Amino acid sequence: MSISFTATDTTELPPSMKPCKPSSISSGKAKPYPVDKLLYALNYLHDAGVPCLAYQDRYNMFDRHIEKDHLQICMEKGIGVVAFSPLAQGILSSKYLNGIPADSRAARPEGYLKQSDVTPDKIAKVARLRPIAEQRGQSISQLAIAWILRRKEIGSVIIGARNLDQLKDSLHAVDNLSLSPSEIELIENILK
Repeated sequence: MSISFTATDTTELPPSMKPCKPSSISSGKAKPYPVDKLLYALNYLHDAGVPCLAYQDRYNMFDRHIEKDHLQICMEKGIGVVAFSPLAQGILSSKYLNGIPADSRAARPEGYLKQSDVTPDKIAKVARLRPIAEQRGQSISQLAIAWILRRKEIGSVIIGARNLDQLKDSLHAVDNLSLSPSEIELIENILK
């Protein structure tokens, strides 16, 4: 999680707002940003006269922690939300439907995604999402991005493509962003 703000060189952040070390993210030790810390940070910035323009957090079909409070808080305060990891490190694509490819993130010993994160339950859900995506003329990745962007609270998505083909595929999500109520219901039933 990060909070974007404008600061001078003299701005001193309290310990609770210090950014986490990159090693804590790559090791998988970074946890969802607690609501109380978000509120503290927003109040701190407000009291310092620094406008908070954007809030960035992990959000995808498998990690929906920001739906409980974060999105509403940001909406009420006029703060844009930027979602990262919309494809759950690639799990919300067709990449892992037939196992873990040798060149994938999950196959590498370093990094956030571990082989144990690619669970049979998640893969079964992705397989059930595929016909919905195909009916919409989309890839699973495009459907996952459209699902995020359907929310009025989300201003942008960081797609994190590893190559040009992934980037091109993800960008085509904007070709069909509208999801019907029946599609949303089908998706929600799969994700339960």
